[in-house]
Amino acid sequence: MLHAAAVVWLPTAIAFTTVALGIGLAWVCTAMARRRPPDDDSSSDDGPGGSRRPPPRPPLPTGPVSWPEFERQFAAYVERCGPRSAHPVPERGSPGATTRSGGRA
Repeated sequence: MLHAAAVVWLPTAIAFTTVALGIGLAWVCTAMARRRPPDDDSSSDDGPGGSRRPPPRPPLPTGPVSWPEFERQFAAYVERCGPRSAHPVPERGSPGATTRSGGRA
């Protein structure tokens, strides 16, 4: 009876232990990779500290949106982009046409 239990549970225990060790090793490697080396470079003139962070993004406007101004800006953007080739929409009854529900016409 003990031998039958060992045959079933020993491979299972080995598999769980292997997975747990793999996860633990990945966690340790990730933690070690995140550690920064000491800043011993005395030739840098950046001042104290290591790497610099990018400046924060400017805040979004908080006031009401001026739709006429937006439409002017969008029209100017479209003018700058120039004409684009669009895929033609198949006419109703043609082989590639579909109905509004997604079925074939």
